[in-house]
Amino acid sequence: MRALSLVTLVCAVASCGGDGEDVQRAALRPPPGAGSGEIPEICWRERTAALTELARVRGAYLDCSVDGDCVAVDVSNGCDITCPAAVNRHGRGILQRALQFIDHAYCDDYAARGCPPSIVKCLPTRVVCIKSRCAPAEAWQVTERM
Repeated sequence: MRALSLVTLVCAVASCGGDGEDVQRAALRPPPGAGSGEIPEICWRERTAALTELARVRGAYLDCSVDGDCVAVDVSNGCDITCPAAVNRHGRGILQRALQFIDHAYCDDYAARGCPPSIVKCLPTRVVCIKSRCAPAEAWQVTERM
């Protein structure tokens, strides 16, 4: 696997709801068929590494004082098409640059390996400052998960 640190995971990246912990736990579980020949294990490892690294970067840019400090950033990549991530304005450009690097490191050849992307369609919500942390005003409303 490529050399980026593995830390915490997932929809913490995408701010999927509340504190994101239930979604994080669910995303850590391999999808049905992972490693069984149906979905190559390398797909699961690469996707998990990309999401973990995105969560690590995002986690450094959540501090806020008022709602206007927070923005939604598209974090969809070659491994996942997902809900936007809530970060502070300072972190927007940093997260976008990190996403380019992570996408190149983990997801450039994802589809060529036969890896299916995880696709989440979300209804938009606004981002706010809750307890000095940027987050969605309510859970991202997932309309479909493939």
